[in-house]
Amino acid sequence: MAKKFSSHYKTILIVAALALIMVLDVFLAPTKASAARASNSPNRYKNPTVVQVDIPEPPAPDPQAGAKKYAEEQQEAIYQEGTKAENQTVDGAKTGANGLYLANKVKGVAVTPGTQNEGGAALFVETLDTDAKKSSAAMASIKAAAYDGIYTDINGTNHDIPAEVGPVVDVYFKKTENGKIVDGTANDVDNIKIGIPDNFRAPGYRYGYIIVFPGGKTVKGSTWADADAGIPTSVDINMVHHTWNDPVDYSQATIAIYRTKNDITDFVNSLGNN
Repeated sequence: MAKKFSSHYKTILIVAALALIMVLDVFLAPTKASAARASNSPNRYKNPTVVQVDIPEPPAPDPQAGAKKYAEEQQEAIYQEGTKAENQTVDGAKTGANGLYLANKVKGVAVTPGTQNEGGAALFVETLDTDAKKSSAAMASIKAAAYDGIYTDINGTNHDIPAEVGPVVDVYFKKTENGKIVDGTANDVDNIKIGIPDNFRAPGYRYGYIIVFPGGKTVKGSTWADADAGIPTSVDINMVHHTWNDPVDYSQATIAIYRTKNDITDFVNSLGNN
């Protein structure tokens, strides 16, 4: 492989080549050199011979090699993000399933594999943040399920009891088979715990989850927070309860955290109807 020369080093090579030519001209042609010295002509080297020195150019960059390097760097960045401890740990408990935990709008996701998975060795989980643009059908189902009923005030006016939808996560259930990662099933999971982000935690609310499976099946669960327990830090989802008698093997679930007023009195007071 040809060496890459700096412009400074190229200049040195050219000057050295010219000097060598001048020396050879003197010693290999003594008669001509003697005549030149005898004449003492100041124009002896006024028009020196122009020498063409071929300097090898550096090889052109390989566009395929550059694309490959970029792809490798991207894969490494995804791996580093997906294996961060904070992305797969909830309330101090780390997930029991390998995978890429890329959802960072929640405060971690921890999965408990089913006992049929031999300790979760074959289970592989991927998590991603999602929203209405990425999962429009699932988000429509979540919004409908988050509706928490109607309150009729003393004047006979009906009010929708508000439910606020927080972060939403797509969870993909996969497994390793013959050294490859292929689609798995939610039946391979016993429990999923999702951390509630600090910016969605507040006193006076109860928190819950809404799951939408492919095809539209939607389930809902709540975590009641009493005054002594403080504000919940996570929601627990018993996946066995939601999938054990379902004939469909779901390889994905969209899960939202939502909250409503912990006490109907708080909601009534917020309307000004004391």
